[in-house]
Amino acid sequence: MNANGISHPTARHLQDIEAFIQSGRICDSFAALREAHLMMKEHESDHVLVDFLPKFLTQAKKCGAKTESPRERSKAQSILDYWALQLAFLKPKDAVADVLLDPYEAPRLEATVADEASPQPDGDVATTIAAAPAAGLAEANQENSDATDEQKIHIRLAAAARLWRDTKQLQGFLLTGEALKLGAKYRNADTDINLLVEASEKAGRKRSQLVRLIAALSLIVAVSSLLTAHRMLFPWLANWEARAMLKADAGRFRREWQFERIAFYRSFMPPSDAVAVYFTAGLFKDLRLDEISLPGANFIQAQFKKVEFDGAELPNSLFVEAPVMDDVDFSGANLENASFRGSGILTADFSDANLQRAIFDNSTLCKVDFGGANLGKASFRDVTIDDFDGFSNVGWWHASGWGSANYLNLLKVRSDPKALAHSEAFRDQFNAALKFFADTRSGTFERASALNRYALMLATWGFPDGHPTKQAHDDITRERRLDDGLDRSCMPRKNVRALDMDGIPASALDAATQAVCILEKLPETDQQKQLLQKARDTLGYIHLQKRDIPAALRVYDQSAEDPVPDDGGRDFRHAIAVGASGDSAQAGASLEKSLRRYVPGHEMWTLRSILLKSDGSPGELMNTILGTIDKRWPASGRTCAEVENLAEQWLRKQQ
Repeated sequence: MNANGISHPTARHLQDIEAFIQSGRICDSFAALREAHLMMKEHESDHVLVDFLPKFLTQAKKCGAKTESPRERSKAQSILDYWALQLAFLKPKDAVADVLLDPYEAPRLEATVADEASPQPDGDVATTIAAAPAAGLAEANQENSDATDEQKIHIRLAAAARLWRDTKQLQGFLLTGEALKLGAKYRNADTDINLLVEASEKAGRKRSQLVRLIAALSLIVAVSSLLTAHRMLFPWLANWEARAMLKADAGRFRREWQFERIAFYRSFMPPSDAVAVYFTAGLFKDLRLDEISLPGANFIQAQFKKVEFDGAELPNSLFVEAPVMDDVDFSGANLENASFRGSGILTADFSDANLQRAIFDNSTLCKVDFGGANLGKASFRDVTIDDFDGFSNVGWWHASGWGSANYLNLLKVRSDPKALAHSEAFRDQFNAALKFFADTRSGTFERASALNRYALMLATWGFPDGHPTKQAHDDITRERRLDDGLDRSCMPRKNVRALDMDGIPASALDAATQAVCILEKLPETDQQKQLLQKARDTLGYIHLQKRDIPAALRVYDQSAEDPVPDDGGRDFRHAIAVGASGDSAQAGASLEKSLRRYVPGHEMWTLRSILLKSDGSPGELMNTILGTIDKRWPASGRTCAEVENLAEQWLRKQQ
């Protein structure tokens, strides 16, 4: 009451609300309960309201006994939840547990007026005080028999949503996991629930993004650590082990075990040539290192005596300037791109080894066996060779750099065609040539290209009549059967039967003839002209091997009508054909011109019957070729005696 004796209107209004609640009329109908609820919300911010909230909850819960409609019971329960949570928020110490509507009591027909008038004992809300459940979703202390599970879930979700809203959207009240999935089912039934679910989903997306970010950062850190170990730790460990090996005078078994550990470290290192294990200037004796894997190993100036590397993986390794390599076994080893430049190899076994693009320049080869090895594109410039028998049954002519003396000696070595055909190098090239036939159709540019590759491969090995073993040819080509309808018009009539059932020609001559025939029928383009010239060159080369000089000249003359620039190989082979026809003057001039650009290789073996005289001495064309080669790669004149002396000195030091 103010100084004029007039009561405050708000206080008077609250008194009216309190009187209305205490009268029990709020349970006359659901409309009365809702009216009391709305009246109280007008004064929601007044702290005085909290004083009689327990009384309201006590009276309001009794309304359940008179409320039968599930819809009205649901809304009435929402009102109870709302004010129970308000009480917990405004006065935490007096937090009230979930207040449930009383069960509905059906009217009893036999009830007396006295019974109906007798009041139900009021429950004391204060006795239900307990800690409020997080987010208003705790299990109820009493089951409402009339309300369904869905209604109870809806009520509690609505209460939790209002609590989240009225607590300024605290993050702790957001839903996660199964609770979020449950809330999503009721989002369309209540605005507050929808807002809570939306906020929970948004927070979930942020958490997911954060988790992904953390996972990505963790992965980056892990990968960085692995790369660091990959590029730094394992190379350091391997080279540390190698240095320890070179310093210590360890026995055989300890050294072999050290090599195994180094190989283990090397398996985790990058394959780059720049990342190597260094055994520089080491002394290695009586070791079994078969099948060891040490790609890129650095054995510069190392010395070897009775060391077994058979079946080892040593690509890109360096055996440069090794003073002595005596009784070393590299049989079956992978030595692709390895370098033996300037080394003294006293005795070594390279049989069946992969020596593609290996370098033996300036080295001394005393008693070395290369039988069955793959010498494709290997280099032998200025090499001293003491025993040429080790080059039997190997395609040495696929290597380069041979001097005149080495050529003349190598041409005397006998090789069994069948043994050559069974070598790993030939089998690899034969299978590679057959793969080009896949998905090609008769009479197409692609088929002509495959035929030319196949014919040239056979020609470079000196097999113009095809695979030396027909059965082997049939077994290999049977899996690549060409049953697309062959173009018989491009097959020589007299050799129709030479074509196997698989469709791949048995001879290099048939394959080259078909390739030229197909290309001559195709429309003229730059690509067609280039391949046609290559195919004619292949065909002329095969005629040369078969000593059919007129046929070779006819093919080369056709190719000369519209020449396409190449590496000079066509002009070289054309000059050989001209020389074989008897025109030595023109052949010599053409040969010298071609040798300015071209270095002969396989022709030295496949055309030896033309280049050598009947007694095995070089003819005029061969002398021209060998003279040009010696000017390009002069010989140093080292001998194997020097290497043997070094080996003896080393043995004396070891003793």
